[in-house]
Amino acid sequence: GRYGPQTRASLLAAGIPDAPAPFYKVAAGAPAPDSPGAVTKEQAVLDAGAALDAVWSERGLGTLGDAMRAMLIGHAFGESQFGRHIPGFKDTLRGTNNWGSVQATQTWQKAHGGTDYFGAAAHLDHRGDGTPYVGYYRIYPNQFEAAKGWLSTVLYSPADFAAAIAQGPGAYSQYLRTHGYFEAPVERYTTMLTNGQADMWR
Repeated sequence: GRYGPQTRASLLAAGIPDAPAPFYKVAAGAPAPDSPGAVTKEQAVLDAGAALDAVWSERGLGTLGDAMRAMLIGHAFGESQFGRHIPGFKDTLRGTNNWGSVQATQTWQKAHGGTDYFGAAAHLDHRGDGTPYVGYYRIYPNQFEAAKGWLSTVLYSPADFAAAIAQGPGAYSQYLRTHGYFEAPVERYTTMLTNGQADMWR
């Protein structure tokens, strides 16, 4: 189900002081920020799945099948663990709620400048040939906004997007590479996508 204010209130009443804030945007006012504290992998996956379902429905994209959901969640997990702090996994974008290590371009920063809880963080990344560089990556207030921004990024062509995912990690990687989402060899990214899905359930 959806994790919201009532669920959090119940957890607090049960003596869980670190229950995270609701993932989705409040109807009126600024987005509710997520807790920057550590979460379990299972909770992070549940939160991400709920956020993705909400965004998918909001955009009117029809039914989100299990195979596509697994690929998308695995992608966001493998790249950045949804920008959450999950003990035992890399923490390079912890606290950003950044799905998929999406960069904060100047256009994006200008569009979100002054908006509560949105921002950009400097992050050491690498080019496709291994050359290191510092880029600026998006900070989102919560998992809902993160899923919305990330989905807008990967939906270069909805028809090609769906066809690529239906063919598996290799085709989806090629689709992303063709549209400039990453610079690494397709084979390496395919491995990341495959491992991302597997790591969610280990």
